[in-house]
Amino acid sequence: SHDTERMEKIKQPYQRPVSRIPSQRLNELKKSWSGLAEIIHDLPPEIGTQSADGDVISQLIEEAVVNSIRHGGAKEIYVSAKKLFNGIEVTVRDNGNLRPSSGASTGLGSILFDTFTKNWSRVRQGEETVVTFMIEETQEH
Repeated sequence: SHDTERMEKIKQPYQRPVSRIPSQRLNELKKSWSGLAEIIHDLPPEIGTQSADGDVISQLIEEAVVNSIRHGGAKEIYVSAKKLFNGIEVTVRDNGNLRPSSGASTGLGSILFDTFTKNWSRVRQGEETVVTFMIEETQEH
């Protein structure tokens, strides 16, 4: 019944509301890391607005961004994405010093990435660390 649902909700620990739309989530992240790191993003407007994937994409982006700041000491992070015919590819590049060789366990929630992405990678390109992941779009029911 409706009352039981409400009781269940009350028992759950309070979660601060975070946007499920990737671009909005990034704006929130940008504010919260302001002064420590500059987060720049360029996401196509349609990404995560009309699909259930927005929440997952938001979480994965946040994970990659926070990881690059905490573990890589990144000061500038650039997030971009492109829509592919069967999904979305997101790239998070930063000027931190996290090297892939330092083991996938360095903070990056690899279980999260292994679970929700079709594939993902973290590579060193010159002075940058680049995390790329691809999400297959789930068809809306």
